[in-house]
Amino acid sequence: MVLSLMLIWRFLPIIQQGTQRIVEGNQLRGVNLTRQQNQWFAGLFVPFIFQIVAYADDVTIGLQTRGYEPTAPRSNCQPLTWERKDFIFANAILLIILVISYMEWS
Repeated sequence: MVLSLMLIWRFLPIIQQGTQRIVEGNQLRGVNLTRQQNQWFAGLFVPFIFQIVAYADDVTIGLQTRGYEPTAPRSNCQPLTWERKDFIFANAILLIILVISYMEWS
């Protein structure tokens, strides 16, 4: 519930900008939605619904590619530990930096 509300709150400015673009696009086509209220459904609501569905698709794909699963246990509560492979990686990077520095200045 909280995630849904936060996503809605996050996308309110984006939805507002998209709605403004839809209204401006209609004005460029000569459709004034304030005077032609019979055009509201086709001129505003249909593009608005398609825009919301496109944003929902983008958010869904983003959550899926990042491995979000609401039923999975949270992993951010596990403390980080310094392991052997971290030590090897840090030393390898240090060695690479030293080799490059030696080759550059000698």
